Amino acid sequence: MKQLHIKSKLPFLLAATLLIFLASSCMNNSKVYEDTSDIPATREMIAELTSPPNVPTPVGKRKAKKLIVNMEILEEESEMTDGVKYVYWTFGGSVPGSFIRTRVGDEVEFHLINYLIISTFTQLLALEVVQLLRLLLPVMKQNSLLKF
Repeated sequence: MKQLHIKSKLPFLLAATLLIFLASSCMNNSKVYEDTSDIPATREMIAELTSPPNVPTPVGKRKAKKLIVNMEILEEESEMTDGVKYVYWTFGGSVPGSFIRTRVGDEVEFHLINYLIISTFTQLLALEVVQLLRLLLPVMKQNSLLKF
């Protein structure tokens, strides 16, 4: 008789266990950091580089990581316009240089290899697109072109 009683409660126990598991996995246990430099970069990852106008995939809600950026400076000849060739210095294979997407708390380790025969100047720019658009959208007119 007791075995029958346990079997009748088994589906209820399984459902309750599953519900508790799902509820605990959906809870947001992320810690709020007052200073972004305190966010621990837990794992390493090779950064995705893309040539403009393409952008890397969104980072989503992943935790902070140590992003390793490997970029080369190369001299390449390319067609500027019909029949006109030009020798460019490429950064990550493109002119302008590649895009890298990070999130708050990421630690970025940058490896730059210069294959040119002369020294070059490299400038890294950081841009928070959301804030930039908040500034520009109110003053932009319909059908206007946004150039950077």
